[in-house]
Amino acid sequence: LTGNLLLGYMGVVAIFEAIVKLAAAYILVNTGLQQYAYLAVTISSFASFALILIGILFFARKNKYVSKRETAFPLKFYASSIFTRVSTVVYLSMDVILAKHFLNPEQAGQYALLSLAGKIIFLAGSFFSQFLTPILSNFEGKKKNSKKAFYLLLTATGASSLLAFFGIGAFGFVTMPFLFGSRAQAILPHVFMYS
Repeated sequence: LTGNLLLGYMGVVAIFEAIVKLAAAYILVNTGLQQYAYLAVTISSFASFALILIGILFFARKNKYVSKRETAFPLKFYASSIFTRVSTVVYLSMDVILAKHFLNPEQAGQYALLSLAGKIIFLAGSFFSQFLTPILSNFEGKKKNSKKAFYLLLTATGASSLLAFFGIGAFGFVTMPFLFGSRAQAILPHVFMYS
């Protein structure tokens, strides 16, 4: 669906999944089945899968002939996608695990909070990265010049990262205590440099 640039429909699916997850958890908890509340995640996943399947059947382009080359599994693309996801997970979690292992509990807690500030900036900068593959591959597939779209996405990514940097790093003395309370006082001297 994103390859066909049906990003609006994918947004509807994401909102639908969140609503189903909330409703399922609410129903499970209020019917006395709170020990099964985690099933809300599975229920919402199946519901969003069903909605995506409907979208594929409804919006998919019907090609009469598809060459063998077009249906070949893109192993290099798949491998790079896996490494990108794994590196993101490692970036978002491995530092805190190492800090917990090597630092005393107080310092590890402070580092975890400091790391959270950095992760907010990282995630704000990655808002637009989800559009890179579908939009640029669409341009490339149509044999159009994708530089303009790339630079637009690069600018949006840079702007969102810069905005998060100013919000968390430069004005961290205001935002960090607001977000995390008095615990943030211990890391305020380090927030700007870490950001």
